[in-house]
Amino acid sequence: METRYLEVFDTRDKLRCVRLDTEEGAVVDEQSNILLRIDKCRHMEFAAHGFVKVRTGVAEAMRNPALQNLLTKGVGYEGAYRIPTIYYVDIKSGHPYASLPAIERYGDFEIAYMGGYLCTRTKQYHQVKGEPDHIHKGQRDLYIEIPCYDTPEKVIIDKMIEKYSVFIRCQIRGDEDNLYWKLRDFADGAVMVMDDGGVHYHIRRDMGTGEVIWRNLGKADSEAARAMMVKTLKDIEKEAEKRGLAQKLTKHEEKERKRSEALKGLTDAEPIKIGGKWGLRIGGRMAVPPIYRTIEPPIGHYCVMEASYGCWGVVAVDGRVEIEPRYEKVVLHDDGTVELTVFKGKVITKKLR
Repeated sequence: METRYLEVFDTRDKLRCVRLDTEEGAVVDEQSNILLRIDKCRHMEFAAHGFVKVRTGVAEAMRNPALQNLLTKGVGYEGAYRIPTIYYVDIKSGHPYASLPAIERYGDFEIAYMGGYLCTRTKQYHQVKGEPDHIHKGQRDLYIEIPCYDTPEKVIIDKMIEKYSVFIRCQIRGDEDNLYWKLRDFADGAVMVMDDGGVHYHIRRDMGTGEVIWRNLGKADSEAARAMMVKTLKDIEKEAEKRGLAQKLTKHEEKERKRSEALKGLTDAEPIKIGGKWGLRIGGRMAVPPIYRTIEPPIGHYCVMEASYGCWGVVAVDGRVEIEPRYEKVVLHDDGTVELTVFKGKVITKKLR
């Protein structure tokens, strides 16, 4: 059925603030789908960060239960309060605020911060007293952790696969509606969570596509179901360890690739002596600090250096030590081959990357 409205208060992009034919205020999209519905009001307009500013009368405000506990200085429970006739509503969560909160960003996640309280922007709303640095972001932007200082109801705790002493709420990437209880994380950055209904999920991001993959593990509502979930989790842990190692290898290879590209541009390194110690200068910039007893001119992207008397090694022109300085003599060749003389004159050969 088509949404009917009596008045358009404001427009922004493809959204409109309107008065419905029921006298309620609403935010609708270009297809007239209702994204947010609020109580009767006198005026609405769009505000920053995806909020709307609402003006209502004293009588309407007194009859609006959502406004009863809005403090003039925040969203908590301390201090005197008055029922505001101008307030702000988060279009995402539908939650009202006495004034416009600040928005803290954690990658693609957002948390509203006001009066010393952290507030989620999810339909399933959660607020907790704390500071922005109390929010922890999971690996690969899969989730954020929101503190929960109150012990959950026993009915929630009894549904969890294990017993926990610390309880954490979390929001999962791509889910703007729900919050979950974080129960376990894995070596590949994946996480196991539980919703308030007791359903457990294993959630991870695909390494290649970045897609969030959900696996429903069911409920631990019987001994048989609990035993089956424990067995499944052991298999998940083994898979996660393999994926975690693969992710580390991929990150290392990418880091080395970028470093190799950067080294190609470092072609004018030259030794420089400061205060009796030697370092490397590139284009007027100190690339390697003067900490060595000796540094020889570079061959390719590497230099033979002496850290202390008779202790020779190799340092790259970007400052990374390639061969620790513990050899009696080091000879570096143009092809990257290094001859290392150890005690009693024994020589070993290595190839630099």
